Amino acid sequence: MSIALPLDLAAARLAGAATSRLATEYVSDSTHLTYLVALAASGVVMLVLAVVGIGASLTPRLFSGGLGVVFLGYGVWVAFIRPKDGVFAMYPVVFILPILVIGLVLYSRVSNREIDAELAAERAKRLAEKMAAARPVESDQASGDTPAT
Repeated sequence: MSIALPLDLAAARLAGAATSRLATEYVSDSTHLTYLVALAASGVVMLVLAVVGIGASLTPRLFSGGLGVVFLGYGVWVAFIRPKDGVFAMYPVVFILPILVIGLVLYSRVSNREIDAELAAERAKRLAEKMAAARPVESDQASGDTPAT
């Protein structure tokens, strides 16, 4: 879902008129700046999650890193590379993605912790069994204890 354009701009697009000048007139500077800051912040947060990982598996980290690069790259393009009178697409709905990525990374972390806990319990059980099997059974006579009469 994109920002709705005024009817005269939509009519101009249908008529085939140049729309770059019209599109930039309908986005205020503060809206443009807010969109750029949101793109950059979302991209940085997702890249930090990808690098740090906080215990997540590889797939969510790669997904987070890829989306972080896309968000940051589009923000840089809109801010510095696109022509000043050019048109850019503003999709506020994409800011749901960083929230979903953070949820995915946290879910992966919790899943990995549960798996690690199960593996640690299995290792401890096997180690206890090995220790019990390796330990000779001591009898009362071997230890020198004699019952008192």
